[in-house]
Amino acid sequence: MVPTRRRREPDHDHPIVPAEATYPSIRRLTPLPATTKPSAAGPGGLRWRHRRHGHLGHLIAYPTDRLRLGRRRGPVRPYLSHGPPPPGPRHHPDLAFLDRRALHFEADAAPWGHCALSGWILDPDRKKMSKSKGNVVTPVDLLDQHGSDAVRYWAANGRPGTDTAFDDGQMKIGRRLAIKVLNASRFTLGFGADGDTPLAIDAAAITHPLDRAMLLNLADLVDEATRALDGFDYARALDRTETWFWTFTDDHVELVKNRAYEGDEAGAESARHALRLALSTLLRLFAPFLPFVTEEVWSWWRGGSIHRQSWPSAEELRADADRGEYVDPAIAEVAAAALAEIRRHKTTEKRSLATPVIACTLTDTPDRLALLRPALDDVAAAARATSIDLAEGDSLSTNVTLEPVEPRSVGDQPPVD
Repeated sequence: MVPTRRRREPDHDHPIVPAEATYPSIRRLTPLPATTKPSAAGPGGLRWRHRRHGHLGHLIAYPTDRLRLGRRRGPVRPYLSHGPPPPGPRHHPDLAFLDRRALHFEADAAPWGHCALSGWILDPDRKKMSKSKGNVVTPVDLLDQHGSDAVRYWAANGRPGTDTAFDDGQMKIGRRLAIKVLNASRFTLGFGADGDTPLAIDAAAITHPLDRAMLLNLADLVDEATRALDGFDYARALDRTETWFWTFTDDHVELVKNRAYEGDEAGAESARHALRLALSTLLRLFAPFLPFVTEEVWSWWRGGSIHRQSWPSAEELRADADRGEYVDPAIAEVAAAALAEIRRHKTTEKRSLATPVIACTLTDTPDRLALLRPALDDVAAAARATSIDLAEGDSLSTNVTLEPVEPRSVGDQPPVD
């Protein structure tokens, strides 16, 4: 270690060297004695340098972090035999990576297995925040206003190596997502059955083709999110999970809602258990990004913390969807498209989505009609249609007749002044 003179110039003529007796302890990566010469408090000493230049923390960080890394397992080589360390929660101001590099160079090994870089947080005008400019945004008020999950959602949308602008609107989206997770969970966990544990998941009960198709699509999502996280692309993992979740709540939940409430025993049980299995999977996928709301929902029906549970398995989901006969995952997409087309007609007519349909003819290609037939009852129930006729054509279209609007009687008219 080289001390400095009063003008911050290195004093190579008077290096600080350890005593001969301490050499074995250095090889064991244990700290040096605190008493070194020259005196720590005198000119040239470490504390003197800290008082004068404020660099004691940086000077001490290198040897102490380096010793701390190796002290866990003893000598350097046994520690490094476990392979390059994964990225830790460190950012560009942190210089601990220099210590890891030094450790690995001593052992003739690669310094890292992977390296991830973070970007800057910019103001809404994409300018660097500075106290002198007065554009610094502190997180305390944001946490109070939007909640921890919403702020974490915004942060998770910043990709590695890119600058992220402060965006209050994105935090509102994160809060809306967290609330939707709560509401969808309350709906899913609100079903019970006689003689059955209300919150159990029985994969053998999932027999309906639409439910099995949903699980196959969910398995693809798990694969995609897992690959993204393994590649440290957490923003993509969140984006794909969020997109699938909104499709799940807007389409699948609406399609199976009536069957879960009023369907025959086998159909209702299939819908309920499939919804619970999907919820369990989605909560674990969302847990790294929305830790508090997922922990809250998990506590409603599961023991322990969600953050100590195993990561979802795509293979297990596919096995649960395999009931001895092939089911095409495109069934879910075709059924959702048919329901959306009927609802679009209601919206065009400026009618409520709950308006009954007295007649409906749905036209599509033969292949897509074959996929739609197993889920046709769910589509009709969600569309409030007594029945749906199918016709072959070149593309998807509908001919819908809605229940006529009842004319208002004279007594219902508002009084005229």
